[in-house]
Amino acid sequence: MATSTTEAMTVRRRPGAFAAFMACLFLLISLSAPLATSARADDYSDGAHPDRWITFHEITKACSGECGFQIYAGRFVDDSMKSIFGLKGFTPIWDWTWADSGIVAAAVSRPIVSLKDYAEIEGELGIAKRFGDATSEEVWGALFFRWKWFPWNKFVKTSIAVSTGLNYARKLDQLEVAQAGNHEGSKLLHFLTPEIALSMPEHPQYELVFRFHHRSGGKHFLLGDTKIFNSTAGGAQYATVGLRYRF
Repeated sequence: MATSTTEAMTVRRRPGAFAAFMACLFLLISLSAPLATSARADDYSDGAHPDRWITFHEITKACSGECGFQIYAGRFVDDSMKSIFGLKGFTPIWDWTWADSGIVAAAVSRPIVSLKDYAEIEGELGIAKRFGDATSEEVWGALFFRWKWFPWNKFVKTSIAVSTGLNYARKLDQLEVAQAGNHEGSKLLHFLTPEIALSMPEHPQYELVFRFHHRSGGKHFLLGDTKIFNSTAGGAQYATVGLRYRF
């Protein structure tokens, strides 16, 4: 998905890009406001009905411990996602190639469908700012598929998740274009982001989150030669750590 080759290009700015970015920021803030409303007393603390295998959540209702607000930060990783996760060879973290770019991000989320206490599908809206050799802003909307049951959860509550969604960057940084495989890149890319979340059973509302923030066109991985992403292969990816508060 990513290479370490650096190539130059001329970025053509679109007048509506910043307006779209600000509109998504407004949507993120607007969503977070009703999520913070205090929950009713008869709501379930984990958001799932205890007697049903499948619970469809009413996303307009006040949150009661299942919604999340997350902040995280990390550094650009120049190795391919396939090698990092062992899908084509394997590159351990101590051999990763790091680029001179960082990211800070914030996201809000809440469950849409729960399968008992085992799994759930969450919706997420997020915004991020890059710095260093890449300086673009990002916004995204995604679905996260989360597995929550592990035999050691009474000691360390654990969940793993992976997303599918759309990510939009306000501009194309040279560092990202070098990964694109088409000398152009694309402002709109697929948001494929795995994460691991850990918390103490006595304080499940506070989660330590390790997230591999990744956007790409997926040309040589999952999606093939997609025109919507301008036939782009790689994109931008950051190894991050952060905190999520469940409310």
